[in-house]
Amino acid sequence: MSLNRNLLQHGMFVSKLLHNRGRLRNAYSKVVTSYYKRIFERIMAGRISLPIKDKKSVFPAISFTTWEPRIHALPLVLINLIEQRPMPSVIYVWLTQHDYDKINPDVIRIFSKSIVEFLITEDFGPHKKWFPLVESGFTDPFVFCDDDTYYPNGWYRALLESDDKNSYVGHNCHYMNKSNDGLLLGYNLWEKNIHTKGLVSHNIFPVGCGGVLLYPNRIAHDFRSSELISELCPMGDDIWLKLAHLVAGIPCKKSDYLFPYIEYQSTQGFSLMKTNVEQNQNDVQMNDVIEYFNISLADIN
Repeated sequence: MSLNRNLLQHGMFVSKLLHNRGRLRNAYSKVVTSYYKRIFERIMAGRISLPIKDKKSVFPAISFTTWEPRIHALPLVLINLIEQRPMPSVIYVWLTQHDYDKINPDVIRIFSKSIVEFLITEDFGPHKKWFPLVESGFTDPFVFCDDDTYYPNGWYRALLESDDKNSYVGHNCHYMNKSNDGLLLGYNLWEKNIHTKGLVSHNIFPVGCGGVLLYPNRIAHDFRSSELISELCPMGDDIWLKLAHLVAGIPCKKSDYLFPYIEYQSTQGFSLMKTNVEQNQNDVQMNDVIEYFNISLADIN
């Protein structure tokens, strides 16, 4: 199979093509991984030059984090994000000192000449993708995403175009189902990966792996506490940010884009899926945050 760039740029086409097709999805993953590895090799050999930063760019930054088990895929993700059109003004990569030291210095040197900034932070777990940037005083809206996923070329533009300035917008969203008496059901009973484009509701739950647009001024002071994050929701950045927006009265929105979920090869051996989903830690963390902030879900819609 060869990589058809025109087709892979369209999230809706690929999403429908790969729906419930494990073998085909794995084949696409291999093709995408191989393609970006070849591009990376040409960059390292000096046969391809990365674009440089446009200081006049007004397009939102992209922020994400990675760690040692996924360092091998970092250049592939960076190339993929740099090729987005419009090109983001900057890409922030948040790393602990330990993980930073594991990166090939030539990778840091070459990508730093483009729009990438490698930044060292404390280990806030998955919250590193957003918390250090907000904590630094950054006030502009920015996009955060995961470090193991392929983002079609229309991904970034579609997220920006879905922004209505009033909602917390994400490409990948779940629907938080409740019982007849208004009690929140467990995470495993929610409607996952909804395809209802443009739906706005307090029951929508954006998931960072598909890309989310975050406005820092919507995050209240209490939700900027590293101590509370560590105590209540250390591995649930999606939960923490969802409830931060709920407390602020900000509804969530499913974008007008269907995200195809193509992971790079050899990046899924270390993920939060087992802890948060299979061991029900999503429910534990959700309940802990709801109880601490005395959040009522019965009347939201």
